[in-house]
Amino acid sequence: MQHFAQSTRPGGGLPMAAKGQADTVLASQPSTPSNTAMSSILASHRLLVGLGLLLLLQALPAQAARLALVIGNAAYADSPLRNPVNDARAVEAKLQQLGFTVHKVENLKRAQIGRTVSGFASRIRPGDDVVVFYAGHGLQVRGVNYLPAVDAEIQNEDDVPLNSLNVGSLLERLDEAKAGVKLLILDACRNNPYARGFRSASRGLARVADAPGGTLMHFATRPGSVAADGSGANGLYTTELLKAIDLPGVPVELMLKRVAAAVERVSQGQQEPWGEGSLKGDFYFRPPSSATAPALVPPTASTGISLEDLQREEASRQAWNGWQQRMKADFDKTTGFSGSSDLQAMAWDRFLGLWTEDNPISREDDDLRQQARQRLDAARRLAAPSGPSSQVAMITPPVGSLSTGKTLVRIGHVGPTSGAIAHLGLDNENGARLAIEEANAAGVRIGGRELRFELVTDDDGADPKSGVEAARRVVAQGVVGVVGHLNSGTSIPASAVYQQAGIAQISPSATNPKLTRQGFRTTFRLITDDQHASEAFGRYAVQQLGARKIALIDDRTAYGVGVVDAFERAVKAAGAEVVGREFTNDPATDHTAILTSLKARRPDVVFFGGMDSVAGPLLRQMRQMGIDARLLGGDGICSGELVKLAGGADPVDGRVLCYESGGVDGEFTAPMVDFKRRYKARFGMDVQIYAPYTYDAVRVLIDAMRRADSIEPARVLQALARTTGYKGVTGPIAFDDKGDLVRASLTLYGFRRGGERQAQAVLH
Repeated sequence: MQHFAQSTRPGGGLPMAAKGQADTVLASQPSTPSNTAMSSILASHRLLVGLGLLLLLQALPAQAARLALVIGNAAYADSPLRNPVNDARAVEAKLQQLGFTVHKVENLKRAQIGRTVSGFASRIRPGDDVVVFYAGHGLQVRGVNYLPAVDAEIQNEDDVPLNSLNVGSLLERLDEAKAGVKLLILDACRNNPYARGFRSASRGLARVADAPGGTLMHFATRPGSVAADGSGANGLYTTELLKAIDLPGVPVELMLKRVAAAVERVSQGQQEPWGEGSLKGDFYFRPPSSATAPALVPPTASTGISLEDLQREEASRQAWNGWQQRMKADFDKTTGFSGSSDLQAMAWDRFLGLWTEDNPISREDDDLRQQARQRLDAARRLAAPSGPSSQVAMITPPVGSLSTGKTLVRIGHVGPTSGAIAHLGLDNENGARLAIEEANAAGVRIGGRELRFELVTDDDGADPKSGVEAARRVVAQGVVGVVGHLNSGTSIPASAVYQQAGIAQISPSATNPKLTRQGFRTTFRLITDDQHASEAFGRYAVQQLGARKIALIDDRTAYGVGVVDAFERAVKAAGAEVVGREFTNDPATDHTAILTSLKARRPDVVFFGGMDSVAGPLLRQMRQMGIDARLLGGDGICSGELVKLAGGADPVDGRVLCYESGGVDGEFTAPMVDFKRRYKARFGMDVQIYAPYTYDAVRVLIDAMRRADSIEPARVLQALARTTGYKGVTGPIAFDDKGDLVRASLTLYGFRRGGERQAQAVLH
C-alpha cells in the first residue's frame, strides 16, 4: 500500500499576498481625462516596480522542503515480522507532525521498487531535506546492503539484487536529485532469513564505504550484528527513536547518539546502534525555535501555546548538568589522590568504570574520560610490575584488627543481578552469601588469626564488557578470590583480569569449554562443561527418547552456540538427522519467523541453547503454532521460572526436558536436601539453579586458605589447585590440571504439571 501526502512548496512563484498587493496598486489611481498622461506614466512606473518585485521574489532561493520516504516490510512469506509496518506508521505520523511530506510504502513488493524510488526522487528539488526510514529484513552480499521485497524469491546470493532495494543505488538517486540533507535510518538489521542459501552468510548489514557526501546513516545495530524486532508495538530501535526525534533544539547527530545510548541500555549491551557519515551544516527534526513561520503561508488554527515539552526538556537538561557536575567532582577527587602509581591506576580504572554513560547535551564527559584514560595509562607505565609477586602485592587483603579483633578477608561474587536473568544472578549471590554467613558463625582461624569474611558483590548484567569492568572493580577492593561469573560470555573475558591480578576465579555455572582451556592457572569450574554435558544429552535424546529429526536454535551467545554445537555433533554421531538450525538474539521474545521456518520441517525435537528468559516465550509460541515437538535445552532453561516466562504454557508429560551440569545421587542426596532447606529458611525462596555451586565455591576457597594456612592469594591458588576429595553439597570436588572437575555429573529434569521441576536421571 502506498500513501502520499500533498505538498505545498513555498517560493515556487509569486505569493498570493504579493500578487494581490500589486493588483491594488495598479487599480488605485483614478483615470480622468485631465490626468490621463500622468496616469499612464505612473502606471508604467508602478508596473515596472511590480515586475521588478516579481523577478526579485522569483530569484530568491526557495525554502527547502522536508520530504520523507518511509517503508515498513513485515509480510515476508517465509519469515514474517511483527513490528515493521507499525514502525513505519508511527514514524510517518511523527514526521508529518514535524512538517514532512511523507511517501509511505507498506510491504514493498518487487514490482514496486523501481517506481517507488523514481517517484520519490522526482519530487526532490535541489537543497531539500530528505529522510529515508526503513524497517524490516536487511541483508548484505559481498559488502553491499539490500532491503528485500516481501515477495522476494531468493535461493542464493545471485538472486538478491533482482529482489531487493539496493541501499547504495537509493543514496545515489538522492545525491543526483541534489538533496541538501540526506538522512538514512535503517531498522533493518534483523536476521537474514535467506542465509542458509548464501556462500558467505554474513549477519546484519555492512558498513557503507562510498556514500555520497553530506549523507548521514544510522543503523539499528552495529555492522554484522542483528537487531531485535521488539516485544511491544514497535521494534526496540524505533521505540527509542520515536521518544527522541521531536525533542526541540537537539541536532540530529546528538539525537541519534541519545537513541543509541537508550537502545544499548535497554538491550543490556546486546544491541548497539551504529552511525556513519556526516551532514553539511546543522539539521534539526524540531528546530530550536518555531517562531518564524514559512513566508506568506496562512497560519494554522492554534489551541494556544504549550510549554510542557520545554519544561520537560529543561528538567532533563538540569538533571544531566547535575550528573556532569558530579562526574567532574569525582574527576577532581581522583586527580588529587596521591597514592602510589599502582593505586592511582586503580583509582582511574574505578573512575572509568563508574562514569560510563554518554551525556547527550555536552561533550565534557568525553573529554574527562579521554583525560582519565591517559592518566590511567601513565600510572600503569609508572607502576610497571616486574612479575607475579608485585601483582599479588597490589591485591593482598588487609591484615589487621577490626573492632572485633578479627582479620577481615574479602571474597568476591560477580553475576547478573539486573536484567532478564537477574533471578539467576541473585540466586548465585545468595548461595555465596549463605556460605559466608555460616563460615563467620562457625569461626575460622588461619595463621593464628581469627578471620571475618566479607562478601564483595558486583553486577555484570550478563554483558561481556560490563563483566570485565566488574572484575576490575572487585579486584581493586582486595579480594582473595572471586566466585563467578554466571555466564560463559562474561566469565571468559573476565578471567584475563583475574589471571593478571593473580587471584582465583571459581565459576559455579559457566560451561563453555574455552573457560578452562586458556592456560590460566587461576581459573576453576565446579560443573560439567558444555561439550561433555551436551554430548551426553544428545546421545540420550537419540538412544533413550528415540529422536530422529532434530531442529536446533541458539541465542548467539558464547554459551548458546557452544551447547548447540556439542549437541549437534552428538546427535549426528548417534544417527539422527538435523533438519534445520536457526538463531535468535538474546533479548528477543518474538520467535515466529524462525519457528515458521522450522515447523515445515516437522522436527520431533527442538533443542535450544540459551537462557530461560528466551526459552519461555519460545515454548509458548511453539504451542500456539501447533508445533508438538519436544523442547530440550541446557542448564540455562532449567529453572523454576520457565513456566512463568512461558506465559502459562504447560510443559508436562515429558514434552520439555533440560539438563543441569552437576547433580547428586547416593551419599550426596541428603546434604543437597539439607542445603535447600537452609537456603529457603534464610532467603524465603527456593533455589533456582546454581546457588549450591556458589555455596560450594566459597567453601572450597576457604578450605584452600585453611590448607595453605594463609590468605595470600598465591598460596591460596596453589592449595586450591591441589584440592582432592572435598565433600561439597554438590558432590565430591577435585580439580584436574585445567581447573575442571575430575568427576563431573549431569542431571536431567522434566516438569510436573504447574511447572515444578522433577529430576529424572543423573549421568556421570
